[in-house]
Amino acid sequence: MSVEVIWNPDPLVSVIKTGTTRILKQEGARAVTRIRASFGRSRSQPGQPPGIVTGRLSRDLLFEVSNAPFPTLKIGVQANNPYAWPLELGSPSRNLRPRPFMRPQIRPTAQRVAKRVEALVND
Repeated sequence: MSVEVIWNPDPLVSVIKTGTTRILKQEGARAVTRIRASFGRSRSQPGQPPGIVTGRLSRDLLFEVSNAPFPTLKIGVQANNPYAWPLELGSPSRNLRPRPFMRPQIRPTAQRVAKRVEALVND
């Protein structure tokens, strides 16, 4: 006598994908909020997040979660913002030293996502 067990992973994959998407949306919103909160209220010094002068950089921050083929979080600045990347990375041609505002949030956001997804899978 034998027993055959057939395991269908589809329901489990669906639960993990849905939960991961929810986590990424929450953490994306949290990261953008933290980036905005890091901005100073006046012009910044090199090495510090930029200060709010016009407010455009803050308004142009965004995040997007896509699901194909796996849940993915992208945090960035609208493409038409001309000074986001020179501020983030610096610009020798403009004699501008970096004023990172996104990079300081990358590692903490990734760590929170990993911890939350691990908890989701282990529950």
